Amino acid sequence: SAMVLSACAPKVRGIASEQQSAGATASSSSSSSPSSSSSSSSSSSSNYAGEVRFTSFDTSAGAYEPATKDHPSKNVPKPTKPSDINDKSVAGFYAAIGYLAAAMQYLLEDLEPEPIIEVLGDSQGNYDQFKQMKSSNLAWVINPKVVISLKTPQPKVDGDTYTWDAKGTIKYDGIGSSVDAAQQAGKDQTSDITIKGTYKDGQWRMTDPEPTSTSGSSSSSGSLFGI
Repeated sequence: SAMVLSACAPKVRGIASEQQSAGATASSSSSSSPSSSSSSSSSSSSNYAGEVRFTSFDTSAGAYEPATKDHPSKNVPKPTKPSDINDKSVAGFYAAIGYLAAAMQYLLEDLEPEPIIEVLGDSQGNYDQFKQMKSSNLAWVINPKVVISLKTPQPKVDGDTYTWDAKGTIKYDGIGSSVDAAQQAGKDQTSDITIKGTYKDGQWRMTDPEPTSTSGSSSSSGSLFGI
């Protein structure tokens, strides 16, 4: 694939690598509720500036149990597509951004790529390492948060392509493992990004955001959310 909000790319891969590293240590030795939400009014005059809100989740798996350093999370609420996500409107684009952030957070916490593949159209193979981590159950991310904050009330519109300047933040409380030596501390990183989406074939196609600056406790270079 390409990237999942490429303004976060090395960071997500970094978390994945840390999980794999923790898993390797473990094998050799032997939530929070989602934060981002659903669309508001479809009016082109609405003010969407600020943190993107997303509230469309499937909680049918059962009571949610956040991860700790000793066990992974259970029954993570799964993001579902809001009713207006396929609308060619500012509200529809906003809903797609919220779904993308929620899907990335779900990938980090549950290690399940299905929602992120739905919004980006990526091949399943790009996420094999996450599936391997989930099946091995040797390491997991504790309380990941993916937050997008829009800088302007409305996006720039050029025909079928919309762009929105934003800040993207990804943070987590640590890497958990059943082996103490494999546990790691948390990190956070924020980047200025430009989110771009093109409306095609009745749906929003999200493309790689362009990071302009990065700050935080991670030394990752380049982007913040990508795969």
